[in-house]
Amino acid sequence: MERVLIIEPDNVTAKRFLANVLIDSREFILAHELLTLAIEQAKTLGDIRELARLRLSLANNFVGKNEIERALPLLSMARQDAAIEKYWLYLAYIFELSGHVNQRLNRYAAARYQYKKSIHYHQKIQCPYGQVQGQNNLAELEFLERNYSQAYRLTKRSLEIIIQRGLPNVRGKTLKLPSKIENKLQRIR
Repeated sequence: MERVLIIEPDNVTAKRFLANVLIDSREFILAHELLTLAIEQAKTLGDIRELARLRLSLANNFVGKNEIERALPLLSMARQDAAIEKYWLYLAYIFELSGHVNQRLNRYAAARYQYKKSIHYHQKIQCPYGQVQGQNNLAELEFLERNYSQAYRLTKRSLEIIIQRGLPNVRGKTLKLPSKIENKLQRIR
């Protein structure tokens, strides 16, 4: 990635990929600098689709630094960019991260709405993995709010999609949710 930037210093996509690697490595300051530069370049180029991606990455960087409130305006801008381009996949990702941010801020109604929108866009592009992830996020939120029966129903829906579409890589995580709910219900009784 760094070689690409040496050869093509204006390659905005390479900057985003490198910044995402830096975020995963918890190199938040370097990622921030790279993403800020790439956003300015994408604005100059008028590349709205790439702006949506870059703003989502920068929001994710803020979440990684535990500056979650700073992620919200970026997610809003990214959502607008993705909507202009009808970029359903990134709308799904943006709504998912918005759900996580709102959940961490204890804004459960907003988080619920965001997760449902994420599921909607994953359905629109027929992405069963994203649908399962969205259902699981929603189930975790319902669990937090002690809506155990709703959380259980959501995990059952996830398992139906997993079985129907043959998604063994998300089955393990999804199976943990009903067990967690059942354990909690047994302790309550």
